[in-house]
Amino acid sequence: MFGWLPPLQQGTAIIAASLLFIVVIFLIARVARLSQPLALALALTPPMALVVALERAAASGLI
Repeated sequence: MFGWLPPLQQGTAIIAASLLFIVVIFLIARVARLSQPLALALALTPPMALVVALERAAASGLI
C-alpha cells in the first residue's frame, strides 16, 4: 500500500547528504584560504555532475 514511501525517504536522504557534502567541501576550501568563488565552484562541481548523471539516467529510463 505504501510502496512509494521507502523511495521517497531515500530520495530525501540523498538530497540531505548532497547538501551536507556541498557545505563541508565549501568550508574546507574556505579554511584552505581559497577565494569564495573558487571554493563554491569546487564544492558544487561533484554534486552537480551527480545530479546531471541521475537526471539523464532517469530521462532515459534507467532509473
